[in-house]
Amino acid sequence: MDLIKKRKKRYRLDITPLIDVVFLLLIFFMLTFSVQGQGIDINLPGESAGAESLETPLTLFVNQDGSLKLQNKIFAIDSIAGELKSKLTHKKDKSLVVDIHNKVPYDVFVRVLDLAKKAGAESFSIIR
Repeated sequence: MDLIKKRKKRYRLDITPLIDVVFLLLIFFMLTFSVQGQGIDINLPGESAGAESLETPLTLFVNQDGSLKLQNKIFAIDSIAGELKSKLTHKKDKSLVVDIHNKVPYDVFVRVLDLAKKAGAESFSIIR
């Protein structure tokens, strides 16, 4: 006589990790879509902007050693402000293109931008 019944093993599916993953995805998408309102306003040029700006922009090259080159003349950082001011006063478009070498330290880059801003540059295009 068999008095002890054998119990069948029942396997249960543990859904706790599934719920954790679903909640993490929900939080991720909520945070991603909440950032949508932040950003920078950009004024894109209109159709007539191409015809107006036939003037070539002023280009300033920043070399690896910290020297600056403006219209095939080499300048030190301290002496570039006066030259930039004289060049920008004769231009209708007060924009400056800064072509900077990859190895230039960040403090030199910021100093050049500050000097150009003080010299009268209103907008910058940075090439790296």
